[in-house]
Amino acid sequence: MGTEPFYQAPLYPYVLAVCFKVLGEAVTSIRVVQTVWGAAACGLIYFGTSRLFGRGAGMIAGMMLALYTPAIFFDGIVQKSSLTCLLVCALFAAVTRRNTNALHALIIGAIAGLLVITRENAMVWLPILGAWVWTNCRLSIVECEMRHEGKKARRDGENRGWVAIGHTSLVWGWCWGRWGCGMRR
Repeated sequence: MGTEPFYQAPLYPYVLAVCFKVLGEAVTSIRVVQTVWGAAACGLIYFGTSRLFGRGAGMIAGMMLALYTPAIFFDGIVQKSSLTCLLVCALFAAVTRRNTNALHALIIGAIAGLLVITRENAMVWLPILGAWVWTNCRLSIVECEMRHEGKKARRDGENRGWVAIGHTSLVWGWCWGRWGCGMRR
């Protein structure tokens, strides 16, 4: 760990230390690891973009990152840009997932935390990311309630869609009044 405070973000030096310990002290091994990170980042961009815009757009986005000259260059030098690219792409892929639960929110938070200790200026995005996760978790609860009520209506042989919407609106209103406005009773 050391006794002195860090001059730069600490994650990349720790990752380098682990790579040197496991793979030996050759710079080529670090370049290979960073190349694997670059390839993984292309796949993560593909998954995130596919969720938002379809497989064709995901393929184009993944190929664009794979052919992006600065990304190729930074994967070849020992610098934290490669790890940053991987973490940003992982965060993008995690954030674009449709249904968010507590475990998924924890994963998003862990990736964001790793990004912050790689690039300190990523901390600016934390409030926005937190608001997004909070809103998406609440929307997932509402969708789950609607799905549950919809299945019950089909099973009973009656159309109870309006009941599901009304129930969901009540749940949403209660949640918004309880946690959304900041007024706790």
